[in-house]
Amino acid sequence: MPSSYENGLRHYHCYLFLWSVLSLLVRTGDIPIDQFNSCTAVINKRVISLQPLAKRNGPRIFTVYNSWNYSFNPCFSFDEPENPHEGFGDQCLSVLVCKFREENNRKFYYTLGFQAGAKFQASVGEDGNTTVALIYQGFRSFRHRKTFVTLVCDRNRTKDEDALFVIKEDKGKGNIEAELHHLCSCIDGCPNVTLTQVTSATRPQEDMLDLDSKIDPGVDEGNTSIIRN
Repeated sequence: MPSSYENGLRHYHCYLFLWSVLSLLVRTGDIPIDQFNSCTAVINKRVISLQPLAKRNGPRIFTVYNSWNYSFNPCFSFDEPENPHEGFGDQCLSVLVCKFREENNRKFYYTLGFQAGAKFQASVGEDGNTTVALIYQGFRSFRHRKTFVTLVCDRNRTKDEDALFVIKEDKGKGNIEAELHHLCSCIDGCPNVTLTQVTSATRPQEDMLDLDSKIDPGVDEGNTSIIRN
């Protein structure tokens, strides 16, 4: 018989699925966004895709902020920890963003976002530059909080292991502000991902493009962001 957690998770995923379907074509200001999955979108006929940074069997990037650990995979869901019977708190089951830490020899896990609810947002600043962010809705203890991951275009970070994920603000209440620095955070910046590839890919959001790029593990020792195997 399903547990109360499983029932709640199932209903919550249904809500997020409906939200994501209604948000496949989103307009923020004058910027049209055609969202193809949790990490790929077309903005003004230009592609932004984080798929070369994806990992199919776990979190892709790990970072630390104010004694809390954060794990992130923009494209594929993961469990943290891998054994769902371990850990305390709300647990992170089939998530894209997880927050956790150890207290009194116990590890507590909290869900910051699911794949079904990932939503692109774009805005134009006074300087005319376009800012793109991914928005995630929390679950259970974090159900009233959202996580905003601003995609920071950094053309010096070209390799998979160069990706830098940082938490800018998490006050324990209100929204969480984060950034993802990489070439693939640039509009039309990610190599081997073309408009034709994206627009010919099938939906729904679980479908990923078959990219030529190879994902290699590594660590950027210049920051606290770690790329996991």
